[in-house]
Amino acid sequence: MISAYQTAKSPPTPQQFSVIIVTKHITDALKIVLEQALISVSDIDDVWIVHSGDASNVADLGKHHNAQFVPYEWNGKYPKKRQWCLDSVPTKHEWVFFLDADELMFPRLIEEINKTLHAQNAKNYAGFFVKGGYVWDGQPLKYGLKNNKIALIHKKRMMYPVLDDLTASQMGEIEGHYQPVVTHPDFKIGQLKTNIDHYAFTDASAWEARHKKYAKWEAYMIENNAYPKDPIPYREWLKAVFRRTPMRPAIAFFHCYVLKRGFLDGKKGYQFAKTRAHYYSMVNKARAILRSSP
Repeated sequence: MISAYQTAKSPPTPQQFSVIIVTKHITDALKIVLEQALISVSDIDDVWIVHSGDASNVADLGKHHNAQFVPYEWNGKYPKKRQWCLDSVPTKHEWVFFLDADELMFPRLIEEINKTLHAQNAKNYAGFFVKGGYVWDGQPLKYGLKNNKIALIHKKRMMYPVLDDLTASQMGEIEGHYQPVVTHPDFKIGQLKTNIDHYAFTDASAWEARHKKYAKWEAYMIENNAYPKDPIPYREWLKAVFRRTPMRPAIAFFHCYVLKRGFLDGKKGYQFAKTRAHYYSMVNKARAILRSSP
């Protein structure tokens, strides 16, 4: 898929961070991407896989690529999986990059992170946003939506908040679509310039099942006013407004396909924008069901 990763090497800036990949239900299609993700971080000397469930197709893969393997079983309470990793995985570095199983890290991103964390002002930061460029059905999308999340986290300066969502049956062991928060208001949150690649559509049926679950959880969070505040005020304002509008599917499509020029990516750009609308339609349906429940 991406053999260039096997030969590309990042410059020798002293390494400042560890990588944790949290996994669950690795299908054959996703296993291919996971292996490429492991290849993409082959220059990192401290990589961990924290896996839930059957490990038969993950533990050996991690071992082959020099990643340390940790089994995980959720006890149904907080902390959930990512915070558990921050608390319990004995990483070499206090800075941790959470890489999803369907994401790839470029050598230039590794170099940017190391330089950023090696800078004198790094002590003022608790975490960094990183943008994900979608690869849709094999095609990198140059336009359209780019997700932006805090993936680089200092273990002692950020934490995932405890929410009132344990009765939301659909989300389970992993933190949902919200950001970690700083442990002290003096810490800053930065933005990395280099993207990761996000292989979001490797398995259509798995995508549908996963996003149905996400939609039910999001519906619960909105109806119960349970979302935590985003650490960036303008992002919090935009999210609060967006959650209140009934036109979310149409707005999501227009934002991705028109405002973000997804139409320039051709057919794949249109398909991706449609899935954004489809997801928010699922959220609206799930909210309607919750409202009609006794």
